[in-house]
Amino acid sequence: MREQTVTMIEMAVATALFMGACWFSFHMQSEIDAGLEAANLMNQEQSSAITTVKMRSSTDDLTFLGSEVLFMLQEVQQGKYRMSVDGVMFLPGLELDSVNLSVIEAGARYQANYSYSTSGTINSIQYIKVR
Repeated sequence: MREQTVTMIEMAVATALFMGACWFSFHMQSEIDAGLEAANLMNQEQSSAITTVKMRSSTDDLTFLGSEVLFMLQEVQQGKYRMSVDGVMFLPGLELDSVNLSVIEAGARYQANYSYSTSGTINSIQYIKVR
């Protein structure tokens, strides 16, 4: 009888520890989900062409990798603005399959110059390769 009692107490303790671990992981997952949701709400309306980063010093220029520039072509395809890369124009509504994208080097760094409309929206972005 004594062995059964000890076994049942051990099972109860193991079950309580397991349930506590499950509750803790559920709580952590909820906190992570809430943080991701808050971050999504903060940048929901921000264009992917605009990067907000803390600059290391006032003399550093914000540059984009060529892969980021290629990603921003999706917004040009959607008709949001015009874009030029080293003098090659990409007009709104373009079909990416019919465009020669070899002008954009994925590993190169590009500096962006923005042109805004009177309402404050982006009209065009000009990328120039940083040498």
